[in-house]
Amino acid sequence: MARCFKIPITLVGIVLWVALVSLYNYQLVGSDTPGCRPVRMGPSYARILGFDLSYTQYASKYSLYLYREQGKDLRPKASNNYRLDGTPVLFIPGNAGSYRQVRSIASKTSNIIADKQYDGFNSKHGKLDFFTADFNEDFTAFHGRTMLDQAEYLNEAIKFILSLYSQDEVPPKSVIIIGHSMGGIVARVLPTLPNYQEDSIKVMITLSSPHSKSPLTFDRDIMKVYRAVNEFWHEAYYGNSELSDVASARLRDVSILSITGGSSDMTLPADYTTMKGLVPDSNGFTVFSTGIPGVWTPIDHLAIVWCDQLRTVLSNALLDIMDVGSSEKVVGLDERMQLLKNRFLAGFEKADSDEVLSSVTLKLDKANVHQQASKSVIKTSVSVSSVFKIGANETFSLLSLEKPLDSCVYLCSDSIRPETIHDMTDESTSEFVSFSCHDYSSMVNMIPKSNDVESIKDSSIRDKTSPYYGLRLDPDVVNEYSHLVVTGLDSLVELKESPLVEVRPGWLGSSFKVPSGLRTTVRLKGVRSSLMSYDVSYKKLDFNPIIRQFINEETKWHIDNEFNLNFHGQAPYLPPVGEDLQLEVWTGHVGDQTPLTVHIKPNFLVRLKLLIIRYRITILSYGLIVNLLVFAFQLKEYEKTNKFPTYQKTLDKLLTSECLRDLVCILSVLIRSADVSSIVRKIIAFVHLEVTEVNGLGVSGSFFLHLMFLTLSVCINVLINLLVTSFLKSGGLIKLPKPNLKVKNIVLALMVLLTIVYLPYQVIYVVLTVTQLLKTLGLKNNNEINYNVIMFMMMIWILPINVPIIVVLVHNLTVNWKTSFSSHHNILSIVPIIYLVNYKNIIRLKYTNVIIVYLAYFMSYCFFYGSINTFWLYQLFNYMCILLIVVDNEWIHRDIK
Repeated sequence: MARCFKIPITLVGIVLWVALVSLYNYQLVGSDTPGCRPVRMGPSYARILGFDLSYTQYASKYSLYLYREQGKDLRPKASNNYRLDGTPVLFIPGNAGSYRQVRSIASKTSNIIADKQYDGFNSKHGKLDFFTADFNEDFTAFHGRTMLDQAEYLNEAIKFILSLYSQDEVPPKSVIIIGHSMGGIVARVLPTLPNYQEDSIKVMITLSSPHSKSPLTFDRDIMKVYRAVNEFWHEAYYGNSELSDVASARLRDVSILSITGGSSDMTLPADYTTMKGLVPDSNGFTVFSTGIPGVWTPIDHLAIVWCDQLRTVLSNALLDIMDVGSSEKVVGLDERMQLLKNRFLAGFEKADSDEVLSSVTLKLDKANVHQQASKSVIKTSVSVSSVFKIGANETFSLLSLEKPLDSCVYLCSDSIRPETIHDMTDESTSEFVSFSCHDYSSMVNMIPKSNDVESIKDSSIRDKTSPYYGLRLDPDVVNEYSHLVVTGLDSLVELKESPLVEVRPGWLGSSFKVPSGLRTTVRLKGVRSSLMSYDVSYKKLDFNPIIRQFINEETKWHIDNEFNLNFHGQAPYLPPVGEDLQLEVWTGHVGDQTPLTVHIKPNFLVRLKLLIIRYRITILSYGLIVNLLVFAFQLKEYEKTNKFPTYQKTLDKLLTSECLRDLVCILSVLIRSADVSSIVRKIIAFVHLEVTEVNGLGVSGSFFLHLMFLTLSVCINVLINLLVTSFLKSGGLIKLPKPNLKVKNIVLALMVLLTIVYLPYQVIYVVLTVTQLLKTLGLKNNNEINYNVIMFMMMIWILPINVPIIVVLVHNLTVNWKTSFSSHHNILSIVPIIYLVNYKNIIRLKYTNVIIVYLAYFMSYCFFYGSINTFWLYQLFNYMCILLIVVDNEWIHRDIK
């Protein structure tokens, strides 16, 4: 590559890397600022020594502990007397997680019970015994076999835990599971295994767990576990096969709640925590911490186990669903799901209208009844009952600055047959009116306070500032009644047809007006992708509007007049969504008012940050694509001139000739033409049956993304090659001893033997990568040097795929776990690379087109599936080595002749 070209692109690469690191650490503000309060606790842990090797072989690697809050819980007296007095809960830590992470939730629950701070209405609740698994900080995200080991251990642990309660008057038959990160996936593995005890799990609560997709796709076993588990769960609720019978029997009464921290989780994209398509609404749902009443803050991946606001809600929810009098220790599925939704959902979802409502006869003092005819915003009073006659297609909205009474909002109709009478008359009442109503007061929900606060967390749980309260009833609910009554409440109410404002934001920004009224919904047309971000602003008012953004399962609140819109909608590699992002604007003004003008414009810095978070792994496949392309052009040049060109010269030719134009055209056709893309996918699937359908990079109109990743990959490769070239030039000063052929053969044979017996082949690959670079130092022929450089450039991009398994191996050795890796001892996965690195310095000028055709397939796979099946890139590279060895062998040339 010409020096004048190499220096600028090197500088571009350095600038890009600095920019990427800066963007990754770019802090979001406003509602995306973490607001978790610090916590205090008095933890103590008792190891369950009785659960030993007589129960499971994994007891030598893993341990089981019982948590006890100092000064609140009964402390164990002896190894066989744990003094259990509650319902068992099992905490499962995540990737490299600690058993001690249970302490925050367990401590809060113990304190709520001991100090009688429970704020629910369940009289059947009791104490909870928190058990926690010590996995010695295993790397479950890296290794599928490790995940299965943990699941097998936990199934035996659950049996043992339940046996500890055998002397109870009503011994429990099930435990409550709480899993953090990959611990939530391990929890979902439990019912799929043969050693699962029937009906031993009724409740699963997962915290930042990637249910829909593995965050790392470097290990084939991880992908197999995900595929098997998701199939099992899907069959349980949607299937009609022999497997679905078994799965349904185990999962039909299981409720699962997935909680994610949203935009603050930099470890794992929150999009992956969804359970859509895996679990029906009757058995589970996903919720974002930004929408949980009283929490209203994003939470990072580790803080989600200790965040004070969330642990308070979670602890109370556990008490809500308890039933100490039954053997399951929890209430039935339908009631359990409704209680969990009441605690965790924002309350404005349509599903809440399915809640069972109490019917009453409402008796009101006629002197205190005001018939409201106006359809504008009305201010109600504690001393007055406001009655509204309901018209067609009207929406009811209520905003209260204070906590409402237990009964304050009723929808009435002559068809209702009341069960009780709610008499609001007194001795001074001379005349009364009565209505037959349904009580909707339980559907009034907390919303953040917007005035006289610095941030949303100022009105969250355990803050001295009280939040606001709101209620929205859509026409499909209101139209079933004739009258609406608001009584005993200072509030702003509105009953009228609610217009839907539709806006399509432009690339340069746009503005729209929110009409006067208490609450207005704005739909941002076409705004669905999780990669989009917008800045929103409006003129500051006396009463700060409260804006709720919502799409799919996510709700987020904004109280500032300037804020950023980022969300989790259409995510990479996940099924498409049919919803646009919507804003619900609460203005809090009485009577007519000037429409609120809102300005919206794209924020490209935040968009780039979102790209980095969701496409961190993608750069591997694109970096490999660049090197495969360079190798293909080098082979063609070698065939023509008998000279193997340098890496720099070939890349220079690619970037400065018509080749670049042709490549961009091909890329455009592959992305934009559904037919061509589908044909290529089918060809890839024919060769590799484990691929799954994806939508490009998971978003529509992703041509720019592909181009950006390729540009970034070129810059990174130029930097790597610059370092390699500098090393080779300085390597002339290093005199490496000439390897003895006999010694080399013995060492290589030993490598193969170790791979068969104990070492995973990934360790050998790392050694071979270093060997490939050092081997190039001793070469004098330019053809050989250039060939070995491109081989090293490809190997260096494959290297990260192998590192996680090595990390798992080293970790197992540190905890004295010497069991071999059953899934990584296939010598055919490493012998071709061993042979090519150690015995081939150059390849023959034969069958170049065959190699190039394979390279085209390799690049196509990287392009379409490299990000979701990254582990397969190693095997494709191994197959490439086999192909190079075969076409280079003398016997094949002799036979052809």
